[in-house]
Amino acid sequence: SAVVGTSATLTYAQVLGGMIFWDTSSGAVNATTPTAALLVPQIEGVEVGSTVRLLIRNTSAGAGSITLVAGTGCTLSGTTASTAIAYLTQTEYLIRVTAVGTSPTYTVYGLGNTTF
Repeated sequence: SAVVGTSATLTYAQVLGGMIFWDTSSGAVNATTPTAALLVPQIEGVEVGSTVRLLIRNTSAGAGSITLVAGTGCTLSGTTASTAIAYLTQTEYLIRVTAVGTSPTYTVYGLGNTTF
């Protein structure tokens, strides 16, 4: 899916789609993860320990970066919490479900940046 220009909260469909192309229009933006209550139930066969991969690609030709921000029920682990995706780079994430049921939660782990 594609996002253009502004900060946004990702939908569960975008996350489960596996790859997001984001044109920041040369300005810094935030990508807020979906709430756990919205995302976790949509993962097929979900249980604690289920994982999903997500790639966010910053397609801007300018200097705008994308910063991942945790939505409700999400924890950003390690450098994922402070690493911005620079223009013309992409970052892969591993999303791991840490609780299901009435109070679902998940953690996002950064798997690394790549320049394209």
